[in-house]
Amino acid sequence: MSTDRFDSTAADYARYRPRYPQAVYDTLADAFALDGSGRLLDVGCGPGEVAIALRERFDAVVGIDVSAEMIAEARRQAEGAGVDAIEWRVMAAEEIGDALGDFRLVVLSDALHWMDQEHVLARCFERVTLGGGIAHLTHGRSIGQTAVAQPWQRTIAETITAWLGPRRRAGTGYYEQPARSEQAMLIDAGFAETRSGSLTFELDWDVDHVLGYLSSTSYAGRQTLGADHERFESDLRERLMRVEPSGRFTTTMEAEWLFGWKR
Repeated sequence: MSTDRFDSTAADYARYRPRYPQAVYDTLADAFALDGSGRLLDVGCGPGEVAIALRERFDAVVGIDVSAEMIAEARRQAEGAGVDAIEWRVMAAEEIGDALGDFRLVVLSDALHWMDQEHVLARCFERVTLGGGIAHLTHGRSIGQTAVAQPWQRTIAETITAWLGPRRRAGTGYYEQPARSEQAMLIDAGFAETRSGSLTFELDWDVDHVLGYLSSTSYAGRQTLGADHERFESDLRERLMRVEPSGRFTTTMEAEWLFGWKR
């Protein structure tokens, strides 16, 4: 996986991306009967949210990410949260192998679509112990070119299109929708039993948070916009304040999960 999509975004990612509600982690812990034993592998860990949140549920936690910048931010986040004993590695998901050892649970959070999906899932299956499993976590879209439920969201979509065109960007390239569902890919990898679910929660952002979130994305971040980034932010700020003078932007967000077991 190329790192260009998220260059210079790690700090914004950690600060502005929405976090999973505690209920998501509680659901995961109940589903896999987590009792503080075993090892967790967080694949594409980014700035470490999931690994840090689940640290006390395992004997050991390993977080890997292809971006050295993300791993450095994960270390900072863990230190700030007073969480230690997480092993952080700069490593592509496609390189998962015997050297990492075995795991009770593998987690992927908003990352699988950037990887060689079938290859990575097959490698994850090999590393999961019998009776263990995999958890694929995602956030529903709140901002972007397809999130247009509210006037302020439509304003963002229109502004991104005006600056970058109608096709969704992904760093220096373009995003391609996966051809197959994650559930089908998990089953093909060997996770014969799967279960999915979701819950909603509310977001209430000010304009700086909206801009910060966009700076963390592959489709409208600093690396994608280059020298136009500051002018894009200024343009979008003016448009948003015209459509919502209060400067508060609220929406309902969805956290989704897909679990699979190795029987």
